[in-house]
Amino acid sequence: MNERQLEFREKLADLCHRQWSGWMEYLFSKCHEEVVPEYPSKKTGALVIPGWAVERWKRQMETDYSDLSKEEMDSDRTKADKFIALLLQRDLPDSCDKCPMSDYKCFTTGSKDHWAYVERGSPRCLEYRELHFSQ
Repeated sequence: MNERQLEFREKLADLCHRQWSGWMEYLFSKCHEEVVPEYPSKKTGALVIPGWAVERWKRQMETDYSDLSKEEMDSDRTKADKFIALLLQRDLPDSCDKCPMSDYKCFTTGSKDHWAYVERGSPRCLEYRELHFSQ
């Protein structure tokens, strides 16, 4: 790999890590700490995933993407959008007229973990392009 490819690989790896880290934070927030039965105030250090979560996540894990609910698909699309934005960052043009996604909309961030679509050419689209893709 050349230097540019290695740098891009690191950006992708960073995004993968942040998505995994976010998932682990969410998972841990749903768990409860196991306690020693004889000493309820003493914790074992283990986390227990509640039955409702095991049931839900197992169902999602065993379900093809095309069979997920609309909400579950939207959640996966949000994560995919982050990868698309990173891929587009490599060679994004300076104007929407030349945008390789001319039939689509440009991406913007609402917050660290929320990505939404905005109309191409809008002030928000142009502001995002300038902040994130002009480096």
